[in-house]
Amino acid sequence: MANLIVYEIHTCNAGAWKIDSIFDDREFAVQEAERMARTQRYSEVRAVEESFDEATQRNTTRTIFRAARDEPAKRVDRSEEALAGLRKARRPKPPPKKSVAGQIISRTFVFAVIVAAGLGMIYFVNSLF
Repeated sequence: MANLIVYEIHTCNAGAWKIDSIFDDREFAVQEAERMARTQRYSEVRAVEESFDEATQRNTTRTIFRAARDEPAKRVDRSEEALAGLRKARRPKPPPKKSVAGQIISRTFVFAVIVAAGLGMIYFVNSLF
């Protein structure tokens, strides 16, 4: 099965993003995004690659160009080395999971404390009379 790939130009004006145009050619989309960024009409412009894999029914999105009014325009580096570094930096290790035995012990302890507190209240109330 073939992948469907399209390139979108997203523009931001007054804090609201919208899809401005859609292309099927990467270089033309990036050139158009660069041209739009030079006009200073938008506060931010980005070109995004959207791909859909029919075999896995999975959609992926990646930014291939980004520019803001106050920053110089830049093409986004998507080399394998850069992506590997980003993947490592973005994914913190998940906290270790408690074992089932640890969960049972902690729940049993909480239950015992509640029962002891209840029995203590009963004893206290009976001692008043």
